[in-house]
Amino acid sequence: MFRIIKYKTESGECPINNFISDLLKSGQKDEVLKIKFYIDLLEQMGNLVLTNPNWAKKIDEKVYELRPKSNRILYFYCSKNDEYILLHGFKKKTQKTPTSEIERANKELDDYERRF
Repeated sequence: MFRIIKYKTESGECPINNFISDLLKSGQKDEVLKIKFYIDLLEQMGNLVLTNPNWAKKIDEKVYELRPKSNRILYFYCSKNDEYILLHGFKKKTQKTPTSEIERANKELDDYERRF
């Protein structure tokens, strides 16, 4: 089993929790259950989830995405602590992961590494 951490900003905001909360508020409970299933897969298998391109994909030098349905959960692996950090989620609407989402993930990653 691997350790899963949810990234929090310096002010204590948790982007992944906000994303999940928004899905629940809009009545998308089945989407949330699928996201939790994929997070459980990551916790159990680590980056072996990458062996199935429907589950996960590497999208940047350090950033990966879990791929439950049309949702994306961006994360990275922190080898120093042997843990996966969930950064934020978004609803994918185009074929390619938007550059803005990758840039946001890298800023969150840099912030996490700077503080921890």
